[in-house]
Amino acid sequence: MKITNVRINGIENPLGYSLEGLTCSWNVCDTASKKQANAVIEVSERVDFSEILYKKEGADLKQNGEILEVELVPRTIYYYRVRVTGDAGDCAVSETQTIETGKMDEPWEADWIAAKKEDTFHPIMAKSFPLKGAVSRARLYISGVGMFEAYLNGEKLGEEYLTPYVNNYENNIQVITFPVEDGLKDENTLEILLGKGWYMSVFGLALQPNNYGDRMAAIAELHVEYADGTTEMIVTDGSWEYYGSDIEDSGIYLGETLNRQLWNGKENPKKPVEVLADPASDVGTKNLVKSHLMDRISIPVLVKESIPVKEVIQTPAGETVLDFGQNFAGFVEFEAELPAGTKVVLDCGEILQKGNFYNGNYRDAQSQFIYV
Repeated sequence: MKITNVRINGIENPLGYSLEGLTCSWNVCDTASKKQANAVIEVSERVDFSEILYKKEGADLKQNGEILEVELVPRTIYYYRVRVTGDAGDCAVSETQTIETGKMDEPWEADWIAAKKEDTFHPIMAKSFPLKGAVSRARLYISGVGMFEAYLNGEKLGEEYLTPYVNNYENNIQVITFPVEDGLKDENTLEILLGKGWYMSVFGLALQPNNYGDRMAAIAELHVEYADGTTEMIVTDGSWEYYGSDIEDSGIYLGETLNRQLWNGKENPKKPVEVLADPASDVGTKNLVKSHLMDRISIPVLVKESIPVKEVIQTPAGETVLDFGQNFAGFVEFEAELPAGTKVVLDCGEILQKGNFYNGNYRDAQSQFIYV
């Protein structure tokens, strides 16, 4: 007998998810048994299960989703396992799985931070800090509007894109949790790249910008647990600085302009951030009250496949069309040796008309990748 596909709320080892109403599910395979004679679910805060926090047992536990009544607390790792006995007498125990809570309803000590209102470029928020000793565990709890990417010592955290996804900004903004202990050094720099996303870019049938606000902003708490038992927290506050990124523009319908010449011949100094102390009263940053922050509900958006160009088409109109052979959501990568200042424009479309490129069905959506 073997126990597989052990999940909490359909998620394998959930990290930082909103976990109101826990359900545990599992599959049983490689068994002579016809049905489950008994099942046991155990939850512990110790990986060796030397102390059991919660236990549920019975022949009628539902493999497709058994409700668990566990009282969870913020920022905590729980270990759980499932043991099944079949009616033929065979028995198996699942591999140990984890549930790790996010901040839940814990108050935020961090503040929303933003670039100065006159600096409308896509900013990178930055904070450098040392460590006080050997680290046993570290978690970054972070969100941004419209979108963010977090970098630790120059390396992007996680493999997700479009975080923190689609939100009902008038009620909630999702928080993403990153384990970062493996990337920490004696001296560190944490950076947050911000984009417009659904929050600021042209969005909806009216195609008007700034539906929810007109300033990109970030909030984050880095909780560090040291091997000696002490803790430290690095938060977004007035000590952070920002500077301009190479992203000239971005949008859900517009696409993205990445300009490596954007700051050529211009100063791009680091400046102190602006702390949005009471964003709910600021028309330009409405809906950013901390009570709107919530543990994530969206599953990750990840790269699932790398698709090469299937055919290069020269159209009657003289266009060069790169045909990937299918419709997909994603982004484009290419390598080229081009002189500085060269502008590469990639227009996206789905069909040809009379053999020529066509995306008039996109209406006002530009749907371009522009690289300088």
